[in-house]
Amino acid sequence: MVKFAPTFMKMLVDENILSKKFVIEWFDKTIKLDKDSGLYDKKSERKFRELIEQFIEWLKNQESDSDSGSDSSEEEPKPASSKKVEEEDKVAEGEDGVESEAAIRQREMMEKQKKAQAAAFAKHQAKVQEQQIKEAEAAAVAESNRENRIDIKGLDNEEVDIDDI
Repeated sequence: MVKFAPTFMKMLVDENILSKKFVIEWFDKTIKLDKDSGLYDKKSERKFRELIEQFIEWLKNQESDSDSGSDSSEEEPKPASSKKVEEEDKVAEGEDGVESEAAIRQREMMEKQKKAQAAAFAKHQAKVQEQQIKEAEAAAVAESNRENRIDIKGLDNEEVDIDDI
């Protein structure tokens, strides 16, 4: 990680994942990270700041040079080529083709999320089905009551035997 930290940060800036301004402000501690996040690690952040110190200095110098120089437009971000994607997959797997710990954790987290989504969807479907059954039963009871009602208006002057009901 030591020798790759500056390269990693440069790639994030070059691919417009992080802006130069954000990286510099984060390094200067004008932007604070979410300390309540489960991913936040103060010790790691401090170590990472040390690793990219030279990169930040270079980035600040580059930014001040571009401000004082001519107004040149920045390059448009380029879409990742299939070769780049293949290289990234190799890096994620490691040089020997074995999946890295971070990739394993990410895959496990994604699988857990998919299972949770499937369970929530099944629960929702069961509730919808239960509601439809209740509505059908209520409609059947209402229809049955309608059929069993006596037409009182038509029986105003007639005698009704209790056995007729």
